[in-house]
Amino acid sequence: MAGQRIIYLTSNDVNDKLYIGKLANNKIRSYFGSGKYLKAALRKYGSEHFFRETLEVCSDIKDWLIAEEKWIKLYRSLDFILYNISDGKGCGFLSEEHKKKLSLAKKGKKPNNYGKKLSEETCRRMGLNRRGEKHFRYGCRLSEEHRNKISEGLKGNKNRLGKKILCESTSTI
Repeated sequence: MAGQRIIYLTSNDVNDKLYIGKLANNKIRSYFGSGKYLKAALRKYGSEHFFRETLEVCSDIKDWLIAEEKWIKLYRSLDFILYNISDGKGCGFLSEEHKKKLSLAKKGKKPNNYGKKLSEETCRRMGLNRRGEKHFRYGCRLSEEHRNKISEGLKGNKNRLGKKILCESTSTI
């Protein structure tokens, strides 16, 4: 199953509306889709009224992108009401021409938050939100083998960044 991508159908049993999407990892059981209208419906009706089923399994990325468009067109032609806004077009790879246009548009521009300082209160709150159970790595444990590999890699390295430094007073590395 590794490397396989699916096209799925999410159905709402309250109003019989559907959502067709694509997913690279079928192991996420609680994922129903990312559409704007679908998310609003999930908040309104609750996830217990939504069900996901697999329509097609694809191993090639290009087939995967084409399959989503095919299924959306099919269900629209059969007069089903869909949460999908688009027909699934253009949600794949950017052309080289488009990448160049995006690059040129961003050149010379600074990020929106450039030069802005966060207040001490904001920094304190952000720090509190990253501690304990709220931290994204909370509860994750490295295996003994992984810890040993990290330990071996750091032994004898005083700089800890992997760069050798020259001590000017003793002329040693």
